[in-house]
Amino acid sequence: MAQHSSYHTEFLSSPPRPRDKLGRFTSGVWLWLGVASSSSDTHDIGEIVYWDDQQSRIQVNHRVDVHFSPTLTPAVSVSVLNIPSHRRLPPYKKVEFIPTAPITRELALQNYQKDFWGGVRGDIARPNPLTKMKEALISMAAFGPGNERVQPNFESFSAFEEFEKRLRQIIPKNIGFRRIVVQIPDVIIETDSGRFLIDASSGGLMSLIDITWQITLFGRSEGEFVVLIDEPENHLHPSMQREILPALTRAFPEAQFIIATHSPFIVSSVRDAKVYVFDVDDRPTVPEAIAEDLSSERNSVVALPIDISDHTSASAVLREALGVPISVPIWAEEELQAVLDKYRGKDLTPNIVRDIHSDLSERGLSDFFPELVARAAGQDA
Repeated sequence: MAQHSSYHTEFLSSPPRPRDKLGRFTSGVWLWLGVASSSSDTHDIGEIVYWDDQQSRIQVNHRVDVHFSPTLTPAVSVSVLNIPSHRRLPPYKKVEFIPTAPITRELALQNYQKDFWGGVRGDIARPNPLTKMKEALISMAAFGPGNERVQPNFESFSAFEEFEKRLRQIIPKNIGFRRIVVQIPDVIIETDSGRFLIDASSGGLMSLIDITWQITLFGRSEGEFVVLIDEPENHLHPSMQREILPALTRAFPEAQFIIATHSPFIVSSVRDAKVYVFDVDDRPTVPEAIAEDLSSERNSVVALPIDISDHTSASAVLREALGVPISVPIWAEEELQAVLDKYRGKDLTPNIVRDIHSDLSERGLSDFFPELVARAAGQDA
């Protein structure tokens, strides 16, 4: 889906085996069991089905440069904002330039993403994107409302006000966000407990500000659109992980969110979400193309739907969706497993239940009593 956006990550190709004398590379896609390639060097590796039943084939060329990207055939027009997982922590930098021309949402987003993606792709010489955000906010606040000598620009100022409004919906209530204050050359975050430079925001708060800024700028002119976010849990406290998706869907009801995550708190945070686990298939034969640098035909990747409607605990989501047995440290899981082995298969009489509770209490794990009783009875927690 990121192919529809202005910015997306490219893939790295692999030298063929044996190494091509011309130094050429391969995308790593080939037909298993020696099936002859078609006259075309393009291989289909999947498809996208859109809401209006249009379909695009996902294709890659077999011979590529070091960097390559899949192509979509036919190309379907979709408004997509792509937010990757890598986010640079902002060092403080004083704003030295304030745009005097009216700054539009489109220009503000373009300036921000240029520096943002430059950092993602390893260009450490590029300025931190927060500088571009501050320049835009100061320009919007200074020239947007206008005064008796400065002509107002209502579109610019509405972007500033909408950004503030969205932040109030997305930043957790306990932070007490009030408003953004411009105190040239700085941008100040004002909260119930005090004021601080936007540069001094914690990693989690800065992540929320960054995501909100990009979606706010992207969304106004796009109507309905798609937002891709890779690992939004990065830098977020678990409580923020639980809240971020419900907050985003409330703040931006016109957006469809597609999220890649390793967090059980995010996986289980939206009741009606469609959840898929990408896993390695273990079928004995794979008729389709597979990656050359994987060692076995049993390594094809499949998407498995997961029903989370009846599983609200992080532990259940970890077990089913993420393949982690339980959301506690390994040492605690070993203790729980020892207690479980001791009582598994026994009738859960009142005396046995009391003994289970006593064993858990001695190990400092009494909070897991209901879950362990359920597991001893052969049920899901």
